[in-house]
Amino acid sequence: MRKRMKNSKKLLLLIIILFTFTIGYWAITPNKAPLWTGFGPYDESLNGPQAKTLWDWLDLLIVPLVLSIGVWFLSSAEKESEKNLELDRQRQGVLDLFINQISKLILENKLKSKNATREVRVLARTYALTSFRRLDGERKAEALQFLLESQLIHNRPIIPLKGANLRDAVLDGAEFLGAEIKGAYFCNASFRNANLSKTNLCGCDLSRANFSQSTFIDTDLSYTFLRDANLMGVDL
Repeated sequence: MRKRMKNSKKLLLLIIILFTFTIGYWAITPNKAPLWTGFGPYDESLNGPQAKTLWDWLDLLIVPLVLSIGVWFLSSAEKESEKNLELDRQRQGVLDLFINQISKLILENKLKSKNATREVRVLARTYALTSFRRLDGERKAEALQFLLESQLIHNRPIIPLKGANLRDAVLDGAEFLGAEIKGAYFCNASFRNANLSKTNLCGCDLSRANFSQSTFIDTDLSYTFLRDANLMGVDL
């Protein structure tokens, strides 16, 4: 539905541009304009009284037409802006809820303890995978940073992230030292100037990721997919 509306807007805009260009061309070269347009010379002694021309109609309709189109575009832009704001609020709500849920599991259900039940760990992983699917790139980075700082995804992670949707994550300058994130999807993610030393990324999809100026000392990249990844200036 949204795609169809965008295509309709583009088509309408194209029609307006072509119409304006044609009218402008006739106005500049009135001798080439058809008589019915009213731009060229007209001899009433030869052709009789002239009927209303395109220019006459434009003179009547141009102002209300321009105003109507302007109001329509403004209304569409406002609706699009409101949708984007609402989507942004929803994503922030998902991030806040995720952090609260994981924090409760840590404090109330001893998620980080050796005595944590399997059910609690499964629940934490479910929260993580579900949240990552609904977040945008910057908030995915915030959620991942929270897991890193909470010591939940280091060696033998408490919350394994295999299959996690971390596409488009903006992780520029992040410190992943010692993290274990096996089998996650990092397609189109940005890792510029990130420290990935001693990080286990085994089996991750890193296609089209940007690793420029990042550090990969003792990083496990076995079975990773690096097609079209940017490795310029990487320290290996």
